[in-house]
Amino acid sequence: MSGLPVSTPIAVFTIHEDTGRVVVTWPDGEKMPIGTREALRKGRERTDDILETFRRGVPGLVPKLAQVESALRELLAATDQLVRLLVGDDAGLRVRIEKRLAKYRDAHKREAGGIPFVEVHGHADFFPFELLPLFGPKEVPSLGNRAEAEDVLARCLGYGVAVRRVRGEQVVSAPLRAGDGGVPMQFLRYRMPGAATEGSFFDGCEGRLVVEGPWPPDKLDRASVASKLLDSLHNPRRRLDGADSLPVPIQIQHFACHCDTQFDDADDYALILGRDAGHRVTLKEIYDGVLEREREALWDEGRPLVMLNACGSTRISAKDFRSFPTWFLSNRYRAFLGAETDVPDIVAAHYAARLYEELLGGAALAEAVVRARRRLWNERGNPLGLLYVMYGDPFLTLEPKKEESSHV
Repeated sequence: MSGLPVSTPIAVFTIHEDTGRVVVTWPDGEKMPIGTREALRKGRERTDDILETFRRGVPGLVPKLAQVESALRELLAATDQLVRLLVGDDAGLRVRIEKRLAKYRDAHKREAGGIPFVEVHGHADFFPFELLPLFGPKEVPSLGNRAEAEDVLARCLGYGVAVRRVRGEQVVSAPLRAGDGGVPMQFLRYRMPGAATEGSFFDGCEGRLVVEGPWPPDKLDRASVASKLLDSLHNPRRRLDGADSLPVPIQIQHFACHCDTQFDDADDYALILGRDAGHRVTLKEIYDGVLEREREALWDEGRPLVMLNACGSTRISAKDFRSFPTWFLSNRYRAFLGAETDVPDIVAAHYAARLYEELLGGAALAEAVVRARRRLWNERGNPLGLLYVMYGDPFLTLEPKKEESSHV
């Protein structure tokens, strides 16, 4: 076990397209067949209801402990069934997986430090790995305080381990750069209380972030919103107001908006920006618009980290496996963060603030995702940070500050 590198996942779950088998590979090289792709598909059919039930069971930003207890009891009972779909009815196999995960998790903490991570390869990004109770029993006792509740939360894979989903995209690993005044960010929003809270947080990040936004302004019509958004998605040196090229390209694009993914065809998925009825920009418009701009001037560098802090932003089309994450990653975005289901906008705002505090404090992305979950729990008693998922570079960090030259 000695010398486990920080860059080594403690497990890699791979869904093999040719055989239909799910195989977990451990750091020592052992490959363990554990289930089938068809079983994961069956699990996916239950996932939306499980996520929605969990979300509804945790009302508001600071839920009561009794509400959390009830929500966790339902969650662990339901996700235990997903584990059974993943590994089958072989109790011994499940125990071996749980023991191996715990062994490598503990070794990572002891030898490499920081937050361990697992990888998921193939079309399993629709399966809620973060919520699987792989570090303890499914039964939830009566909870007397937050510490006891946290012990139950820690049974879920995602409370202590980051899950990185990999779809075969080229990972762009350039660090986030800072320009004069901080890291360039674009803040795109739909007018709602949570977005206002996020805006207040960004206002307090002067010297660390240089934020363009909130955007769009009320005076812009839908066509202008779509055109300027597409310009910015294509060219990270382009400001949303259409100004000339930025000296340092935009490093983070943060969306606090509505996301409509309740369609069978991913072309109809839409971001909704602005206010009132909002301005819809569909995934098809994004695909076609950026493709047209690429033909005129190809952007072949890395694009920003994108956080699509919107309900259901990571939902995958069952028809063709397309989604917002697949589009962003296919177009050289360094990483993508989003929510698997509806998250109350005020909860989403508080999770985002903690995520950026961790990133700006020097944490790598995978660590920041998990630390933000823990902080949302420890500070607000809210477990819904488990609903956020990560794609792309888990080691994405802020570029170290250049040391000022000393003069004798």
